[in-house]
Amino acid sequence: MRPLTHDERKAVEAAFGGRPFNLHWSAAAKVLYNAIIQATSAYRADCEREPVGRC
Repeated sequence: MRPLTHDERKAVEAAFGGRPFNLHWSAAAKVLYNAIIQATSAYRADCEREPVGRC
């Protein structure tokens, strides 16, 4: 596995921080950003269906 580039790291930080994607970042950064947003959105949706304290 290769290390993340600077813009990929920034995209990951933005996705987990709830910040928007920067249009100047690379296509690879956009793929990471979108994957994290999709995964965390699915996780939040699952948690909303779970009893309190499970997530």
